[in-house]
Amino acid sequence: AVPMRFCCSSSCAPLSKNYAHLDLEESARELNKKSGEGDDGGGRCGCCTMRCCLVFWLVIAVIFGILTYFATRPPDLPGNDWIGPDRVPGELWGGPTLEWIDQEFYTTIVPADGIEKSMNYAKSGSNVPEGLHGVFWIDQYGASSVAKDPSYGFKWPGGSAEMLAAFGEGVPTYQNTSKCMTPVPMWYGPNWGCQANNAGEYLAESHQEYRNVLSFCFMDESMQSIQLQLKSLAETAAWGPFPLGPYVARLLGYLDAGDGYYWTGNGALNMTMIKHSWGWDRKTMIFGQQQRSSWLSRWAAGELLPGPAKNLLKEGAEKPFGEGHYPVVKIVDGAGRRTKYYAEWLDWLIPRKGGQNVSMRMPSTIIASRAVAAKSVAV
Repeated sequence: AVPMRFCCSSSCAPLSKNYAHLDLEESARELNKKSGEGDDGGGRCGCCTMRCCLVFWLVIAVIFGILTYFATRPPDLPGNDWIGPDRVPGELWGGPTLEWIDQEFYTTIVPADGIEKSMNYAKSGSNVPEGLHGVFWIDQYGASSVAKDPSYGFKWPGGSAEMLAAFGEGVPTYQNTSKCMTPVPMWYGPNWGCQANNAGEYLAESHQEYRNVLSFCFMDESMQSIQLQLKSLAETAAWGPFPLGPYVARLLGYLDAGDGYYWTGNGALNMTMIKHSWGWDRKTMIFGQQQRSSWLSRWAAGELLPGPAKNLLKEGAEKPFGEGHYPVVKIVDGAGRRTKYYAEWLDWLIPRKGGQNVSMRMPSTIIASRAVAAKSVAV
């Protein structure tokens, strides 16, 4: 006897009462003829296959529709819980001015030993909060004595070529109302320093292409904790130096910063700093609680994030989403004095390629003004 046949398998059962009077073998043969597959009992039921294909493509269409909706709808504006800079007329939200950001920028190599002479750092007595005075070493490689201390628990999947930060006013300013130091550019001016090698040049060029800008915002009156906000061009919508594009960014919950820019938002990339005697503990969490509960964000994180973000996810052994931290160590204080960590930084840097120097991308206006200043001193 011919076996009964079920949809989407190698057999298919009779689908109509018209076959009830036939015996099992005749029912199978008749149904196979109706479906165009013959009566030898060897093929699939065509009507069933068609139904399976229809269901399959219907599911694909629904998934595509959901992804399209989330990827093309306008991004949300920051909510009431926003910890970020105020909007200033004539500037991008969080700065800088459009005229400034459209300048030509050039790589400038300066000596590492004596970096305090080249970087624009906040000095004692300035309007900038005390915690941001001086020059800071971004120790993503765990090379400082702070990171090597077992009690610190250094946890970062891989270092980048950016290594120095300073918060002297100029392009960045301190907003008293929002308690934000903004904008702190990651690719131009004397507030950000990279390794003087190919990796440093590539990183600076990437930050410039995506117009990455940071805002450092104190979270309360104690000035002991900072929320970082990252802004980039919407058309590239970067995750740090890695482009995601606007569609992926929307899936990950990026926020509208206006003027063709997105905020990364605290959900997709939550960056904070906690103050210590040696500097700041810089923490990163990928996705907040709301994104953790979203299956769409989970899928986007697992499939679409760049490698470093995925590494952070893998590092979170006990949690489904990654967390990491590294020290941001003060090497020069607000009075221009070197701390004990200055020598540690040089000991780590000098053996590296280009380690005698630091790379910064300077706008033509700063290069010109420094040249004039140097000429005046010489005269």
